[in-house]
Amino acid sequence: MAGPGRPRTFVDLTQLLADAFPDYPPYGGAFAEVVPHLTVGADAPLAALRAAEVEVLSRLPITARVDTVSLLIEQPDRRWRRARTFPLAGNTWAERPHRASTGPTARVRP
Repeated sequence: MAGPGRPRTFVDLTQLLADAFPDYPPYGGAFAEVVPHLTVGADAPLAALRAAEVEVLSRLPITARVDTVSLLIEQPDRRWRRARTFPLAGNTWAERPHRASTGPTARVRP
């Protein structure tokens, strides 16, 4: 599994969030160490997961500039809704409300 080019940045950001919201530890507290990664599929048939792996591997590496992070809230139907977006530029943490999307959703966890 490949991780981000600067994993320490992701680990540090995750720790800041864990410190700010101690009642909501990363991964529900299931793991002692945060390993930066992207979950592409979960709870799907093995054949679908293998097909997704082939598709994703054919498109790696991904290079992108990340200038915001989003707070996602899992809904009772297990879909995720974006609640807020936070810019990462500079040292300013000005939060910005975000309207819920009606489009496809993804499970993205720090």
